[in-house]
Amino acid sequence: MRRGALLMFGALVAAASATSTAAAVNAWELIHPRAFDWQEAAHRTAIAKDLLRRLNLLASVVPPQSPQQQTLVLDEMAALDKLGTEAPPRRRSRLFMSRGYQHYRLLELIEETRGDLECILAAADIREEMHCWSLAAQHFGDEARLDLALSMLRSARLIPKDGQMPVTAQDPEVWYGEYGRGILQYIVVPYLGDAAGG
Repeated sequence: MRRGALLMFGALVAAASATSTAAAVNAWELIHPRAFDWQEAAHRTAIAKDLLRRLNLLASVVPPQSPQQQTLVLDEMAALDKLGTEAPPRRRSRLFMSRGYQHYRLLELIEETRGDLECILAAADIREEMHCWSLAAQHFGDEARLDLALSMLRSARLIPKDGQMPVTAQDPEVWYGEYGRGILQYIVVPYLGDAAGG
């Protein structure tokens, strides 16, 4: 009886310790890991929740695109797709460098990345979760799309300057790419190595 009580106490202490460590884990662990253990589901959940919180801070300052502007962008994209290789390069460049297109791409990137993080949090098993992590790494690592869109929207004063953002939402051009690399290095690759038996 005494031994059983000791084992139960040990299990409770271990669980409390894991919960306490998970509470200290956040997105910064993807850049400078200290306490993060990719095999701990609570740690992965804590990181996904913190990334979602940071992403939502950015999303909160990006205005929705008007239906008219979105229709213009989508119509031009469809027209260029229809022309295929016959589409004049200058016309493609005009679309790519338009504020409307970059606004559309930023909103699209935010929604794709949010979907990845929500998928991680809702995953039924680790294989599904890791698929979602790999997509999140791809979207966080899409620095070119993020950089150009943010630059254009800031120039047009559609979103605040970086210094006017909450600290955890500042410099997404720098940190999002780092998050993407960290997801690969500290979550996806170790998982694949473990799955392969190596």
